[in-house]
Amino acid sequence: LVPDVGEVAESLALSGSIDRHPYSALTVPTGPVDAAATARNLAREVRGFRERIREHRPDLILIVSAILPAALIAARLEGVPSIVYAGEVLGGAQLRGLQRTLAGGLVLQVTKRIAGAIVACSRTVATQYEGGQARVKVIYPPLRDRYEFGARNGFRARYGIGPDDVCIAAVGNITEQRGQDVLLRAMVEVRDSFPSARCLIAGEALPRPRDLAFRRRLGEMVEEFELTDTVVFTGFVDQIADLYAAADVIVNPTRYESFGRVALEAALAGRPVV
Repeated sequence: LVPDVGEVAESLALSGSIDRHPYSALTVPTGPVDAAATARNLAREVRGFRERIREHRPDLILIVSAILPAALIAARLEGVPSIVYAGEVLGGAQLRGLQRTLAGGLVLQVTKRIAGAIVACSRTVATQYEGGQARVKVIYPPLRDRYEFGARNGFRARYGIGPDDVCIAAVGNITEQRGQDVLLRAMVEVRDSFPSARCLIAGEALPRPRDLAFRRRLGEMVEEFELTDTVVFTGFVDQIADLYAAADVIVNPTRYESFGRVALEAALAGRPVV
């Protein structure tokens, strides 16, 4: 059961039928009105999931996100065992703001109490669920062997980077969590030692007000720090091996994350990582 048909649904097509059922991951409300709307949406999605469960009567439900409590609650109400795949950091000092901390803590408690088992993408994520009723197992995400042979010269030429220029790259969704602002501040000092250094920031902002505002702020920082000839925002890069090949150094300036995938991908591509 997927919110939309994409790459994941296509990869599962040989395993069974794919049923599209619009739903959304839980987001943190920004005020009382938004909180009321979030509660109504959660109740509606619980009803929708319960209807689908009654229709298909599965023996087990695998919920591939810890921020989809509607599916977990529906499974519990219908008496069907569930496994949650948790790939998110939901609690602790990493989260900024009282609302985010409270919302993350609430989802954690719900998951710990009613999930049959939890599969975590790292020990960082697994630690959040210690002391709960569910069994917790760490299974690291797989990495493909497709990062080593990228088109270095072609990717550099596309963004006007010379063959001898020092190229630094960062990969990931554009969010405050990912810390692209930290990299921009660092580039001011890097450029003092390497005047021709270039910086590629690959990724896009999710369509959320907080992330879109952060993306605008990054653009303002580029202007403020006089980095317009240094920094390039590439947007989403489909052939990520080409970016790794084009870069001399990969920087992962994240403030926190559940699993440091970019560092491992860069290592497979033979690139040093900061």
